[in-house]
Amino acid sequence: MRQKFLKMICSFMALLIFVGIAACGPQYDEVDEKDYSRWIIRFTSEYPSSIPEEGIELSIQELKKEDFTIDIYYDPVYKEMAEADIDFTLEPKTELFYVDDDGEQIEIELGNNLTLEKHYYFIRDILYAVDDSGNTNSVI
Repeated sequence: MRQKFLKMICSFMALLIFVGIAACGPQYDEVDEKDYSRWIIRFTSEYPSSIPEEGIELSIQELKKEDFTIDIYYDPVYKEMAEADIDFTLEPKTELFYVDDDGEQIEIELGNNLTLEKHYYFIRDILYAVDDSGNTNSVI
């Protein structure tokens, strides 16, 4: 009888330890993938442009509703910079954030992503427009 009681207590303790370990596992934030108002993109530019110095933040919902244009003012020095460095671009810097239930912006970064079961990627299309003289220009 005593041996049966000890087995039952050991089984119960093992169950408690297992439940405790499972409860301490990674906690995932719930993400509403359909709520585009929670996904925020911050645009900043180090070159003179229509973006304010502190940047501009827009939700994906806002971007889906209306066109958004950034004007970058031309300077002849940009041509020299592009000739010197093939990777030179006037493209604005973009940062992607998710607004959690507490209203905090969580920045989506490589290696320091949201603690989610899924991975989220921000994909940007590179588009080209043909001007009047037949030259193609990148319009992202």
